[in-house]
Amino acid sequence: MARHFTRLLSMLLTVLVAGMASAQDVAIPDAPLTQADLLRPNGIPVDFYDGLRAWDTGLHEVAVALWLRAAALGDTKSMLRVAQEYESGKYLPKQKLLAVYFKLLAKRQGHEGPDPLVGLTADERAAVTAKADEFAAAALPPAQAPQKTVTFEDLLRAADTGDADEVRRILGANSRLATGQDGKGWTPLMHAAAGGHAEIVGLLADRGSDVAAVDADGFSALHLAAWSGSEATVALLLARGAFPVAASAKGMTASIVAERAKHPEVAAQLAAAERRQVVQIQEKLATLGYEVGKADGEMGPRTATQLAIFAAGERLPGPPTANVLAKLFAKTETRLWGAVVLLNYKGTPSATYYTNAVGNRARVETAILDWCKGQPDWSKCKISVMLPQGTCLAGAIGSGGGVIWSRAFPELASAEADSEAQCRSAGSTGCKVTQSFCVRE
Repeated sequence: MARHFTRLLSMLLTVLVAGMASAQDVAIPDAPLTQADLLRPNGIPVDFYDGLRAWDTGLHEVAVALWLRAAALGDTKSMLRVAQEYESGKYLPKQKLLAVYFKLLAKRQGHEGPDPLVGLTADERAAVTAKADEFAAAALPPAQAPQKTVTFEDLLRAADTGDADEVRRILGANSRLATGQDGKGWTPLMHAAAGGHAEIVGLLADRGSDVAAVDADGFSALHLAAWSGSEATVALLLARGAFPVAASAKGMTASIVAERAKHPEVAAQLAAAERRQVVQIQEKLATLGYEVGKADGEMGPRTATQLAIFAAGERLPGPPTANVLAKLFAKTETRLWGAVVLLNYKGTPSATYYTNAVGNRARVETAILDWCKGQPDWSKCKISVMLPQGTCLAGAIGSGGGVIWSRAFPELASAEADSEAQCRSAGSTGCKVTQSFCVRE
């Protein structure tokens, strides 16, 4: 059944929308509404968000027209959303009768809810009911409404608004959408986390959305949940393997984000999770051969440096990023080692360095000593220190004689500067780096 859209819209706006521009300015052809009129160019039916985009650009009459088109398809969800916005005045001007009108359309198409006409005057009830009757007589039968194909944008909207039922419907139709990213690098899970929608975060994580994914600025879903202030969402992400220690490109952890957003309870929740994860990091680094000392849960200079050394060995950006932590916890052993080897060369004490990638630490130590003993004129070979992958070390000699070795660093320049500083602090003058190396593949 056809309807003349311009006439209906004009009558509706004239009666119900006081103060809005004339509906005759709307560029809609004065012709019967066909099935094609209800679709976007890509064949997807129009919905609430199509009208909202028109409204945001100042095309108010076109927005109402698009919402009426959605209503013609029996889209009760869009009708209720329009009614909600007209009722609240948040995005649309407060228009009580328009809100009632769209609620009445939704109710007549099967939505369960209270009678929207309650509280109206007799004249208001008559006007709204008459318009709804006209619409029902002219609208296309529901059986003619085309089936809507779910899109990634549909999933993002549902995640943003916290519509768990819609998320389930979309994922049921195409679960692969859960792993996509928008132009900002946000996944649907990140959109849900930003709104503090814990249930949807769980639904998306179950369908493969990565809880540790980050955008171009290094922010993860945990950062976004911290900003939202949702303790439930933060707890869910932590339980699903999010990294509270991971920092953004500007060095902000999720607890810092929560503090800046003035969510002290969430900040405390995340700070406690950080301490627990630092213990795990320290224990893991120790098993891989990195010297972190006691696992005390504090990300002090020693732990931070050793984590940076690990990252350098894996050729990853400086820690602690989500990528670095994921790589660390997945690592089973350090296969590349370096060593400072003490020896006598023709009876004179000396030192050298050596790297080997034969396997675990014990096999590397054996291989290094065998190599040293096999060199002509070398004797009394002894390993002074073993260095895991990523470590940079330097040795300097000054007036005091003997090589003064630096502490371990992830960068060669830092190791060389430290070796000269150590040499000077030992009372030597003329300190100069004579040996330096990084354990790298």
